[in-house]
Amino acid sequence: MAWMEDMDELLAFMPEAVIAVDPDHRIVYWNPGAERVFGHSASEILGRQLELLIPGFLRHRHRQHVADFESSNSRARVMHELREVSGQRRDGSLFPAEVTIVRGRWRKTPVVFAILRDVTEAKMRQAAVLASEQKYRAILQGSPEAILIADGAGRLTEVNAAAARLFGCGVEDLVGLHQSELHPEEHRDKFRQTFREHIEIGRILVPDGLIQRSNGEVVPVEISASPVFFNGEMRLVGFFRDMSEHLRHEAQLRDALLRANAAVESKRMFLANMSHELRTPLNSVIGFSDLIAREIHGPHAHASYREYGAIIRQSGEHLLSVVNDVLDLSRIETGNYRLDEEMAVLADVVEDVRRMLANLIADARVTFEADLDAHAIRADRRAVKQMLVNLLSNALKFTRPGGRISVTALAEPAGELAICVADTGIGIPKQRLASLFEPFFSGEDTFTKQKGGTGIGLAITKRLIELHGGRIEIESAANRGTTVRLFFPAFRRGPASATEDRPPIAY
Repeated sequence: MAWMEDMDELLAFMPEAVIAVDPDHRIVYWNPGAERVFGHSASEILGRQLELLIPGFLRHRHRQHVADFESSNSRARVMHELREVSGQRRDGSLFPAEVTIVRGRWRKTPVVFAILRDVTEAKMRQAAVLASEQKYRAILQGSPEAILIADGAGRLTEVNAAAARLFGCGVEDLVGLHQSELHPEEHRDKFRQTFREHIEIGRILVPDGLIQRSNGEVVPVEISASPVFFNGEMRLVGFFRDMSEHLRHEAQLRDALLRANAAVESKRMFLANMSHELRTPLNSVIGFSDLIAREIHGPHAHASYREYGAIIRQSGEHLLSVVNDVLDLSRIETGNYRLDEEMAVLADVVEDVRRMLANLIADARVTFEADLDAHAIRADRRAVKQMLVNLLSNALKFTRPGGRISVTALAEPAGELAICVADTGIGIPKQRLASLFEPFFSGEDTFTKQKGGTGIGLAITKRLIELHGGRIEIESAANRGTTVRLFFPAFRRGPASATEDRPPIAY
């Protein structure tokens, strides 16, 4: 009949599995949807028992359900509303299903139609949504940041435990409040306006927000919020960070900086005064002791007085040198040392230093060599002299008679110019190299202590070469001498001197 053909065609095009079973529970109809779901073809399955499609451990329960339905007056029943339903595919795998059973007739035979939908993907989506919800809840409640969520009207719909702690109340006390009620009353209009303006651009950032706790205490906060959409409805997700400790720390840092600046200024004033107060009498001591040592008013009654005058002069000069070193180090550390740059020929600078140290070189009974070629650098000439005086003084101090000290210059592959001061002295143990640039470090061995010194020279040298944009390196080992290299950056290298290259000089 035509209506039966139409029904057959309709069932064939249904995406669900449609199965009909006769009163003996044999399968008498099997549509293409059933074939897709279960994997059985119609020729394989027609005439077989319905239980073939039911997992073995569920068949007893299935029989009971079918019997209950057949004995009832129900026309149809939704099976999955009572309990979860599972099907078994041809390969033995199981899947969750939604099943509706309906009484009817097929080819004039009373049957029960089972309309079944495989809900594996739906279950997976549901599980993913549940997992996402659980993750969202875990993040919301586990976050140390206060998180508050408001609806489009500005009413709080959800807050986390951190928010309750921040406001000093329970979660339930916050839900339902308007977001403006979180702020001190006198500031509410301001924050309403701010939020409206920021929502329009899609982002709220209030670094200087204020909230009012349940006890009335006003707390500075940083507020960051964004409008998001949940199920098509706008929500405002806000993060509130208590800035009290941060602001206290900032205030402490400002106070510490003010105190440090005051201390630096006090130190600067002290050193300026001491510079005058110390140098003036020292110059007098050195000058008059020199007159005494030279016996300008005739021979002393006792020859020892001439020796005493020389000792006083040497001690005064040493003390003046220490004072100058301390003042130089202080000026460098406080940023008051200014470079007076000029183009300096290294050979001329080293010759000036050699003349200054001529007596020390003679007393040390060492060989002094200089090989600077025609190198020149743009630098503070006085600072370069001071660095070389410091390095050569150390080399002379710690090189035994008969040793050798050299000053050389070499253009490095990277463009730097290296001034190298090397000696054959007692050297420095590796464990002490790291401490050499600390002010007032002068070593621990007996020979070093006998030579004296404040230990400031290397500290000053390091700071002076760094003021020029360069660096210092020391290579040394006990009883193997010391090599110190001053590296000036490439931009400080000057053109070669117009004079011919100077030969190495030995003194």
